[in-house]
Amino acid sequence: MHPDYLADSEGATLFGRALEPVPFDGTCLGNDFRMLRNPLPEFTVFGGMMVNREDISNLLNSLRKPFSLLRSLILVGRYGLDRLRFHRGTRLVMGNALVGRLYLALKNQGLTVETDMHVIGITKEDQSVSGVTVKNKDTTLHVPAKLGVILASGGFSRHPELRKLLLPTPIPTFTPIPTAITGDGITLGLDAGGSLGNGHAENSFWTPVSIRKRDDGSTAVFPHFVLDRGKPGLIAVNKNGNRFVSEATDYHSFGKAMYTNKGNGAIPCYFICDKDFIRKYGLGMVYPGA
Repeated sequence: MHPDYLADSEGATLFGRALEPVPFDGTCLGNDFRMLRNPLPEFTVFGGMMVNREDISNLLNSLRKPFSLLRSLILVGRYGLDRLRFHRGTRLVMGNALVGRLYLALKNQGLTVETDMHVIGITKEDQSVSGVTVKNKDTTLHVPAKLGVILASGGFSRHPELRKLLLPTPIPTFTPIPTAITGDGITLGLDAGGSLGNGHAENSFWTPVSIRKRDDGSTAVFPHFVLDRGKPGLIAVNKNGNRFVSEATDYHSFGKAMYTNKGNGAIPCYFICDKDFIRKYGLGMVYPGA
């Protein structure tokens, strides 16, 4: 039931086009469950239980709707049992569900996944890519490729030079993207003779974020996608207290509006709401009812 972002455009649909992983049982991976990177802690509840939007709705309505109460009891009960055996909940949603299924498919095919390996170079023979050179803490080796090399390593969110080259000013400081997304694949592709495309409307997806210091000293970066920003009772204003965008627009368009209005003090912007809003919806890392 995800609408297209530009829902008013010709040909847009209100459902059926966007895909979201269904929950996945991490216990199917056995001991390899620990291989999956933990989700952002701000996207979990009770210290390690992953939830999607349907789960959040049921948890918030558990005292008002019998169905939601039942679903909430099942969720929390399973999580309690999980913590007797595992370091976090094994019911995976969102990206963890996608990666868990992909990893299980590889295991079922008898393939080996090497971790803590860094691709440090692409090897060529007669101007054709023949493999990669990889390195871990102990050794460096060449891995041949019969058909080709796929650079499936994400974007450049944490590549300082590419950020300066490809992003507008002021260059954003914070991103919720994992620290490993340093643009290595792009650098390898350029070194192998590839090139960056041009003429795109944007070189990134934008979203407004809020930040806070975690107990361990690291910085939590929370993306304001859909759970709070567009709900009734919140306004977004620039430093002069003026609204500059519809709060309910998609997160990418919201980020674009911040840049369009940067001369009027929209970077950073401010979300304003009252205690009734916090009680009902929460705001970013402030949970509903807090």
